[in-house]
Amino acid sequence: MTYEIEELRSPPGASIIQEIAAFLASFVRSGQLSNPLPGDDQEDRWAKRMSWWWLLNPYCTANSPLAIILRDPGAKIVGFTGFIPHDYELDGNVVPGLMTTTFFVSEAYRGKAMSMVLRAERYARDFHLVDGSPSEKMKLILDRLKYERFSVETQYIYCVRQAGLAPRAVASRIGSAVLRQGPRAAFRQSSRFTHQPDDVVSIPSRRDDKLRKRVTREGLSWFMAAGSETKR
Repeated sequence: MTYEIEELRSPPGASIIQEIAAFLASFVRSGQLSNPLPGDDQEDRWAKRMSWWWLLNPYCTANSPLAIILRDPGAKIVGFTGFIPHDYELDGNVVPGLMTTTFFVSEAYRGKAMSMVLRAERYARDFHLVDGSPSEKMKLILDRLKYERFSVETQYIYCVRQAGLAPRAVASRIGSAVLRQGPRAAFRQSSRFTHQPDDVVSIPSRRDDKLRKRVTREGLSWFMAAGSETKR
């Protein structure tokens, strides 16, 4: 069975976004996704996600890798895996990164999925490549490709005192990351929650030989605008 693998780079056109959105929504409606989220069967929901992934993303630059697309002999999309650009930094030096997202391949073309993975793996030469797939099969492939596995990340939100109110803990679940109450002493008394990234007056630069996501005001605004849940 012949096929073609296409690499999509920025900036993406409106037509290719719509074509991808139609494939992803159709893939879900056909029952090929085991645990779809609300709205996964709607083209406009996917188009909105891609707008956030690529068009509004401050880490997305000219010629950033955005996706790998599999097409059948008639040039119809039958497979897709996307990338969300997100810079990292190490001791003040920017390390460009890509997070993989939404790996869908039509059943008749599942045998070509490995070709897409290998094409994506080439980006590791120039980018810090991150894959958070929950699929056990995908984890085996990533192990074979020498990806370094990390355990589930735990984040902490600390309670703060508001005028006339006692401190209270905030705990919630976002994906696989659990936000738990921590000791109040660890949260500076001068700190507070905010919904406005413009309130951030400084972002410390750390030099501790650790790779971490790069944080900027533009990046915070972008992250705050994603999804339907309120972020602080």
